[in-house]
Amino acid sequence: MAGADLSRAGSVYIKLNIPGPAPWPIIGSLVELNKKDRHHGRSLIGSWNSIKRYYGGMSPQTLIVGDKEMLRKILVKEFANFPDKITLKGINGDLETSVINLRGDHWRHVRNKITPAFSVGKLRKMVPLVDLASDTLVESLRRKVKDGDGVTDMLEVCGAYSMDVICSTAFGIQVDSQNNPNDEFIVHAKKFLILDFYSPIFLILMFLPALCWLMPHIGWSIIDNDVQLFFRQVTTKLLKERVAGDKKHADFLQLMKNVQQNHEDSDEDDDRDNDDENVSRSKPPTSWSRKGITFDEILGNAEIFFFAGYETTKTALCMTCYYLALYPEYQDKLRQELSDVIGSNPMTYENLRQVKYLEMITNESMRINPPFGRTTRVCVRDTEINGVKIPAGMQISIPIYNIHLDPDNWEDPEKFIPERFADMDTIDPMTFLPFGYGPRNCIGMRLAEMELKMALAKVVRSFQISVCGETEIPLDLKKLGMMTPTSSTLKMLEIKS
Repeated sequence: MAGADLSRAGSVYIKLNIPGPAPWPIIGSLVELNKKDRHHGRSLIGSWNSIKRYYGGMSPQTLIVGDKEMLRKILVKEFANFPDKITLKGINGDLETSVINLRGDHWRHVRNKITPAFSVGKLRKMVPLVDLASDTLVESLRRKVKDGDGVTDMLEVCGAYSMDVICSTAFGIQVDSQNNPNDEFIVHAKKFLILDFYSPIFLILMFLPALCWLMPHIGWSIIDNDVQLFFRQVTTKLLKERVAGDKKHADFLQLMKNVQQNHEDSDEDDDRDNDDENVSRSKPPTSWSRKGITFDEILGNAEIFFFAGYETTKTALCMTCYYLALYPEYQDKLRQELSDVIGSNPMTYENLRQVKYLEMITNESMRINPPFGRTTRVCVRDTEINGVKIPAGMQISIPIYNIHLDPDNWEDPEKFIPERFADMDTIDPMTFLPFGYGPRNCIGMRLAEMELKMALAKVVRSFQISVCGETEIPLDLKKLGMMTPTSSTLKMLEIKS
């Protein structure tokens, strides 16, 4: 059976004249891919301004697309033909109803409903929550410097900040995970973040995805069942306590309560992004136009908000601090610009955006180390792009990490040079994809950027960050999942005003 599937897939690739590694029975090309560099391995297929293919076991038809013009069509111009992501349905538990896993009209409906929660107007209302969490981060670092030699486990402190800020912006819960690690919510939240990619069941499903439909029947999912029950109970309790239209809360659950009760408030400064970046909200699909948002959809998206937001913020902040420690001249330049633009004034959504070097540094950090190494799409109808006939059902893998480090896209791509982003108008968006692109980009992108910038700005304004004897250079990244370092130790020296 496996050999027949690979043979059929191979005939498709032969017709398309697309190169790639030869497959093994059942496991396809996965061994060849994984024994090279992570996220498809640049040494395996060379330049990423191209299109390649590989066999992914029992779901063999996958094209790896790095060609910029093809990506522009797949992600934007022909989005209607590539609307879905590759997902393993049936193993995601409560996350099945999140925008990450939904498909077609159901995805469009839910995305339309939750998009206003991330408008500029709503983000401004979340600033006090982010501000409080970033102040807690700075105080935590001060205690570590005062009580020791300043040598700091950055994964720990960045993770604590990310936990605090996501708990408040997603659920409206104020926690101090640095000082209260045994808080019930924090304990369950940390369990929620543990995904065992080496689980025998998960590995079997990677090669035999047709078995995913069995998982709900045997009670297995990638998230622990007790953790799911806890989050379901907490979300139920919090939603019952909320009143639609309440202005006191600015977190995600409150905004979803408003949507659930048809009380979708709008601010004068709420924005509507261009359709080439976000899905149009003006023409919802007929089959979903009269439906609201269900509890399960709120729960699934609150959980994915928490999971993806936590990992993204922790990793991006940790890696950016690492690069600033390696290159103190950039750190000094950022500190000076913060002083010139903001001074000792409180940080706001507006004045942070005026610190241009802050954005240049965070962009360069996410170019070299994007939170996610790749993203995916699925072709839902036969489509021809630039002479390549892509059949319905073909999976598309977009190698973000490799695109970001392709010398055809960036000069000296391994070097940390923030000035690359001095003029964003000169950057082809198909060469910089830390949050994806098009209607199915990361919906929480701007919130993640705000959380990163505010925390980084406060840390740099208060501390000199440097490498020390315990600093691992270069950092070792986890082999699976998000591109998070296995450890990161830096030295912090408080700057006396």
